Amino acid sequence: MQTKVTDDRQSTLARTIVVQGREQRSPDTVRFEFDALLPDSSRSQTIWYEYSQGPLPPALERLDMAAIVFYQYAARLGFNLFFEGAVSRQLLENLERFGAIWRSWKPDIYNKITLAAEIEADDKGIGPAGDRAILAYSGGVDSNAVLIRHMNGIGRATRKLEAALLIHGLDIPLTEPQGFIEAKKRATEGLDAFGLPLAVVRTNIMDIAGNHWNMEHGTALTSCLHAYSGDLDYGLLAEDFHYGHLVESVAWGNNPLTIPLISSGRFAIRPDGGELTRLEKVDLLAKYPVIVKNLRVCFVTYGGNCGLCEKCTRTQLNFCLKDMTQPLFFLMK
Repeated sequence: MQTKVTDDRQSTLARTIVVQGREQRSPDTVRFEFDALLPDSSRSQTIWYEYSQGPLPPALERLDMAAIVFYQYAARLGFNLFFEGAVSRQLLENLERFGAIWRSWKPDIYNKITLAAEIEADDKGIGPAGDRAILAYSGGVDSNAVLIRHMNGIGRATRKLEAALLIHGLDIPLTEPQGFIEAKKRATEGLDAFGLPLAVVRTNIMDIAGNHWNMEHGTALTSCLHAYSGDLDYGLLAEDFHYGHLVESVAWGNNPLTIPLISSGRFAIRPDGGELTRLEKVDLLAKYPVIVKNLRVCFVTYGGNCGLCEKCTRTQLNFCLKDMTQPLFFLMK
């Protein structure tokens, strides 16, 4: 069921960003573009996503991706949001709670705003229809641990993985195409061991999230996953922190309190892997030499590993503590 929003309700929105969406599709590529027209109509912000390789997203029926990616941006500016099209009613409700949490953590950054859409798609309480999922995949320890868990059915909460999504434009800038080629090569080799296809998306999300990345990477990542809503049922996001370190993850974009709220009625976002310590994740990865060989953890060297930075050093120590020093050559590539 879909509900038209009344003109009266629209007229109550002051200082409102109006968002529109469009799609371009070819046999090999799908591009979504979302234009956010700021209240004074003198400037706009366009965020785009270009999907290629692997399974492509279905047709753009809703503006859920736009609601997710623009929410924290609008809250920072203190502008309301109105979407010229359909948005999940469940997602709009969830984003209100999402915003309340972030305002309590960062009241100096995020303002209270309202959200409305031309059409609210009534999927509240319906829930995903099946258990088919896509994983946001970086090639690092966290996402590989989630990959192995789900591909081997470890635990009742595992889902049927249909693809892994590698994103160009977040940790690897769009200005580093060669680094992304190397990252894609590593990811492909690791995923081939499981027979899992790699999907790829390029995006300019950093245009609006770059200066607030620690707090807004959760919405950046999940907006990319939501493109598959309508075809798949779940988007999986590897958790950065063990549950024993939850105090450290407060006000961190990828946390188990706010990430599940970036769900609609038909496509659920699930954080995964927080019950495993990093050493336990390394122990799991060590059973798969092809994963270890292609591990990518570095934020200094795009596409590979420098072997010297804090994260490379920490990962080497993790392997040493597990008496697994032989495979560490991969961290010097």
